[in-house]
Amino acid sequence: MTLKDLHINPTYNTSKDDLINNFFVPLLDNSKKYDRGVGYFSSSWINEALEEMLNFANNGGSAHAWLAGSNARGIWHKWVYREGRQVIIHTYVF
Repeated sequence: MTLKDLHINPTYNTSKDDLINNFFVPLLDNSKKYDRGVGYFSSSWINEALEEMLNFANNGGSAHAWLAGSNARGIWHKWVYREGRQVIIHTYVF
């Protein structure tokens, strides 16, 4: 299956939509690359999608994050080493 075959909405409302199961999971299951740039980063979604992120990485996926803020690096690395499993993430903090 390719990304074009997936039903992805043009917009999502986090108070109404299940972002984890309707957006992140199908995309991660069918991707090899995940790039994200944000001005504010919260790791809460990673806790909910941790197994999918680990599967993504184990299937050869690579992730790059461009994060703003002084605590971004700590948040990202806390997730990278969660449960003793290492996933290689390239982190850029500006």
